[in-house]
Amino acid sequence: MPFDYKAQPQAAHHTFGEYLAKARQRGQEVMGAMTAEYPDLTVLTFFMNAYLVDSNPYHGPSPIGLQNPRPALFLHSYGLYPAFIDGWLDVLPLSAILVDGDEHAYGFTTPTEFHGAAGRIKGAGQELVSPANRAKYRNQVQVGFGLYLDAHAPLLDNSYRLPGASTGCWDATPLPR
Repeated sequence: MPFDYKAQPQAAHHTFGEYLAKARQRGQEVMGAMTAEYPDLTVLTFFMNAYLVDSNPYHGPSPIGLQNPRPALFLHSYGLYPAFIDGWLDVLPLSAILVDGDEHAYGFTTPTEFHGAAGRIKGAGQELVSPANRAKYRNQVQVGFGLYLDAHAPLLDNSYRLPGASTGCWDATPLPR
């Protein structure tokens, strides 16, 4: 859990603020190294701020809309991630693009769900970015939804299948070895 402050082995010796600063520095270093080689890259992530724009029983409370978001970030299993992303944005050249893949969207089935999530990521998600990087976030962060094709596989456990996908869309006969 690299972005969960509470899971860090040195959390007892370093404050949450120190970890936020180090996460931002590491984000700068990672993106700086990538764009030094590929200045016009597009980075497709499973998720960026998508995991923090809504509260989630597995990850923690959303810091969006709070007067002081730090307690929610402290409790969230991805609470250090916005600082890391802010580090990316600090050094991201104008020629590069970041794509928040919103992994939670795998189960979406309606246009309203997709539009709502995209609006929250691009709108409220800006609250998780420093004011100095918000224009860059608006201009260079896109939202893209992956298709979880395995959710239609009839051989998967029910917890991984989308509703109505129990029969699958192809022959489920195992391939010969």
